[in-house]
Amino acid sequence: MNTPKASILFELFDRAIPRSFFDQLHERLEMPARGIYSLAVVVWLMMWQRLDGRGSLAAAVQQVVQGALGDLVPPEKRVLEQRVSSNTGALSRARKRLPLKAVEAVCDEVFTKLMESAEDGGGPRSRLFLVDGSTMRLAHTPALKKAYPLGSNQHGEAHWPVIRVLVAHHLSSGLAVSFR
Repeated sequence: MNTPKASILFELFDRAIPRSFFDQLHERLEMPARGIYSLAVVVWLMMWQRLDGRGSLAAAVQQVVQGALGDLVPPEKRVLEQRVSSNTGALSRARKRLPLKAVEAVCDEVFTKLMESAEDGGGPRSRLFLVDGSTMRLAHTPALKKAYPLGSNQHGEAHWPVIRVLVAHHLSSGLAVSFR
């Protein structure tokens, strides 16, 4: 499988979500400043890991160490002196601290920008969606069992909780939005 180069993905990311969006989101959510791994850096690295296919945590950290993210990385002392550690611990902690509200806001912004781009062509199909539903088995944990019902079939109740999802696919662009 051929994956796009990080530089191409980074350029698209920068056009889809301007830095000002991250600054406003950071302020709105009253997030404390956290060194090198800012909200924008963490979101980009998580997206890059998913899109790359081989994107390990160590490879993501190497992007920061090698300066591949340019001025997206805050001008911290270690960055300016080119002494950023290759250790993955700081990025791992930053990902764990990432609020769900921030992730949802970024996803909404990306979807909105991509939909605007897809609808620029107009035409009758620009607002058509195909709706499809599915289910997914979840881990058998007390919290998930409480939040989602156990699955069942003709033999009775199953061991695993089940989540139902609804996905709307934009017919012109293929963009998808899911609902729980």
